[in-house]
Amino acid sequence: GAELIESMARFAQAALGAGVLVAVLAAAASQTPKPPADPPFPSPLPDFPTAWFGANPRGFEYQDPATLKAMSGYRAIFMSWAEMMLGSNWTNGTEIMAAACEGFKDALGPNGTAVFGYNQGQVAPLFYPEVLELTKDLTKYGDYFLGYDNVTNKVTQNSTTFCAQMNVVPNTPETENCLSYFWNLCNDEAVDYYINTVLQNMVSKGGKRRNMDGLFIDWAGNFRDTACPGQAMKVHLLTFQLLQKYQMWPVFSLAGTTQEAALLWNASVGYTQFSEYWTPSDAGIGDLYNLTEVMGVPSVVHTPIIHARAPHTAILDAVAGFLIGAGGAPHSYLMYGTSWTSDKGWPWSPLFDIKYGKPLGPPTRTLVATNVVWERKFSSGAIATVTCPPASRSCPGNITGIPIPPL
Repeated sequence: GAELIESMARFAQAALGAGVLVAVLAAAASQTPKPPADPPFPSPLPDFPTAWFGANPRGFEYQDPATLKAMSGYRAIFMSWAEMMLGSNWTNGTEIMAAACEGFKDALGPNGTAVFGYNQGQVAPLFYPEVLELTKDLTKYGDYFLGYDNVTNKVTQNSTTFCAQMNVVPNTPETENCLSYFWNLCNDEAVDYYINTVLQNMVSKGGKRRNMDGLFIDWAGNFRDTACPGQAMKVHLLTFQLLQKYQMWPVFSLAGTTQEAALLWNASVGYTQFSEYWTPSDAGIGDLYNLTEVMGVPSVVHTPIIHARAPHTAILDAVAGFLIGAGGAPHSYLMYGTSWTSDKGWPWSPLFDIKYGKPLGPPTRTLVATNVVWERKFSSGAIATVTCPPASRSCPGNITGIPIPPL
């Protein structure tokens, strides 16, 4: 089913135009698997579904009234790993993450904002006390990590990514725990510890559910289980089952294809797809529509304002492209911001305040001279268009038919 959708979509996009594209996708969608569950929190619609992904390295955002007020319009908040790490000298990461999430949920009240904690997937940071505890007895627990040498009793494989992103060097007692190891997820004991200790401590305390909506599992697609086939899906399933136990939901950073979604659903894994560096390109819009509205996979797309790995995308372009690709998807979100290591790169746009209404139909995709033009109409009168010149990585967009405030 999923393979059929993607192959037919590519054919239709390349050769047949939007009307046939939508018909082809709709026919193929009837053959796809169904999700094992739906997200256990309200849809953000009819509000525009904008999401925030950041951190304050020295404090909690929810404790600052001005910051809390500025963030109250977001329909989803994703806490980043950098929260309070400089203020805590890279310690107590589990409780800090949980406190940040619960603080937002308590402060915002029942306004419908979904709040997610952050976990690094196969990366095992030493600022989690559960990970640090294992390193005190590597003779017993060394094989929980990749690169463990049982002759020297040392772990030879590590990552300095968190150190580098915060411009610190792990050479002092205050900074050494910015280092990370990597879970050996081919080891079932390591998997059990990761799920039932590391993740469980983040979402519950003393057996009681913490006040949050789920976890964003970053790098979820980086685990390659060639040496232990099927283990990656096992980890996804156990993560989903743990979160379901606490009425929570996983957001996985994965490749975001319908083939992958079909495999996850067939394995009884419910999830939201997270896609980094999404832009309103011809392929980006088509893939987003195919995944969210044809197949029905909830999705979060992050469009950086400016980043070395992505072209610059203006806010109007991003919102127009998202409306075309996912404007009718009930649990999908657009992130528009730069930095997940601070809370300064997330400008609020008046475009987020507009209620665009329901789509009046699927998007259209037409070829105008050498450009591809996407368009979608909404019940408010809004018409979202994106025009893609050949080989454009991020295409200009527009919203007409309704008053648009100055940007």
